[in-house]
Amino acid sequence: MKISEKTIQFLAKSLCGDIGLVPYKTGPQLVDFFVHLGANDQYGEGFPSRWRYTEEKVREFNDSKTLKEIIELSLGPRDFSGLVSLAKNGLSNGQLIVGIRQLSIRTQ
Repeated sequence: MKISEKTIQFLAKSLCGDIGLVPYKTGPQLVDFFVHLGANDQYGEGFPSRWRYTEEKVREFNDSKTLKEIIELSLGPRDFSGLVSLAKNGLSNGQLIVGIRQLSIRTQ
């Protein structure tokens, strides 16, 4: 799977939680996420900003099978458990599930 530079930038900010699509992740959480996928990184002094690190990792994994896994893991249901509270505001669980299932990622 290969994505454009603009999509890399958008995906990186999304993965960090900076634009509200997925929950906010700290620097150490982002490092753990990418280490799980094969990166050999450690969080510490002099580490780049969260979005810059994430952008570098997405760019590194672009055009690989791992990119698909990054996208799938970042959209995992456990990260959206808080959205169930939307049901209390008029959105049924069924509608929420249908909405998440209809989400798709388009690639070049």
